[in-house]
Amino acid sequence: MFQPKLSYARNGDVNIAYQVIGEGPLDLLFIPPFISHLDLYWASPDIAAFLRRLASFSRLILFDKRGTGLSDPVAEVGTLEDRMEDARAVLGRDAIIGQSTHSEEEIAAAQGRDIDYFAVGPVWETPTKPGRPAVGLELVTHAAEVATKPFFAIGGIGPLNAAQVIEAGARRLCVVRAIRDAPHPEVAAEALRRSFEAEGSNRGVAPGG
Repeated sequence: MFQPKLSYARNGDVNIAYQVIGEGPLDLLFIPPFISHLDLYWASPDIAAFLRRLASFSRLILFDKRGTGLSDPVAEVGTLEDRMEDARAVLGRDAIIGQSTHSEEEIAAAQGRDIDYFAVGPVWETPTKPGRPAVGLELVTHAAEVATKPFFAIGGIGPLNAAQVIEAGARRLCVVRAIRDAPHPEVAAEALRRSFEAEGSNRGVAPGG
């Protein structure tokens, strides 16, 4: 049975077990479910095949949450903040970590977390987020009014409606289908860039949703 090298990262008083597999051009952090165990991943043919597929195009980073698997046991279930800190310990302090938000309450919570940015969306319903209702432009405006961290608007955004999102207050956009599915991706990317120029700003577009 294939078994990647096991390493540990220290976060405070807790040792976090992690493994790295693959030599792709990008780092891909696999966030574990409620319970995980690195050894058992590789004992399951289906899970192992899935992880090897991810590692075929990335440097795949796996870790066990505190209190689960091969990481140190803890007295209480870790919080989302604990998990983000554990991820930073594994990735290094220079890692950029973000969070998705879908409501004013989630935006407020994101402001107090040790993250570098948050995403607001989906602004419109999108097949990249099946079943997730749209949050609308109103939440983008709310984020623009209260944000103390950078945020990206995401979901259903393309050249034909990007100006509306920018007008609502977004300084950054994430897109997937607008470029991926465009007959001429470079033309679509240029149209998105011009949406920012029309607003007279130095805002930007990033691949994402």
